[in-house]
This record gives sequence, structure tokens and C-alpha cells, in this order.
Amino acid sequence: MHVLYVNNGWAFDTYSSRQYPIEKLHEIYKAKIYKSFSFDEISNKSYEEFREEQEPELAKWSIDNDCSIFWKDDKEET
Repeated sequence: MHVLYVNNGWAFDTYSSRQYPIEKLHEIYKAKIYKSFSFDEISNKSYEEFREEQEPELAKWSIDNDCSIFWKDDKEET
């Protein structure tokens, strides 16, 4: 899952640090939309909490939609 910050139809791409109209960014990455979340839904959760809530349904969705899945481990040292 790649998080996009969207405002008025424009998305900030954290990979390129550029802004694109959301439809263009989806085209660039050949994106499939799993689910949209509001800031209020995620702002009070840690990555681990959010992951635990989303992982079962997202894993099934990924298989059904032929998407790969990779989870970052916050405890990994880089």
C-alpha cells in the first residue's frame, strides 16, 4: 500500500516528491485503489496498529486483484 496525500484532486507522490492530478498518478503507477481513508481515521494510529487492522482484508484483496504485497517492519534497523 502506497499512501497518497490528496487535496482538491491533486496528489503528492512521496517517491518522486512531485504533485500530479490524482488520475495521472494512478496512470503512472498503474494503480489499483484498495480503499480511501480520511485523516481522522488514521491520524491517531501507529503504523503497526493500522497494519494490524488492514492486513487481513488487504491480503485477500491483493490476491483477488493480482497485486503483490510487502509490509515494512517498523522494528527493522536500516
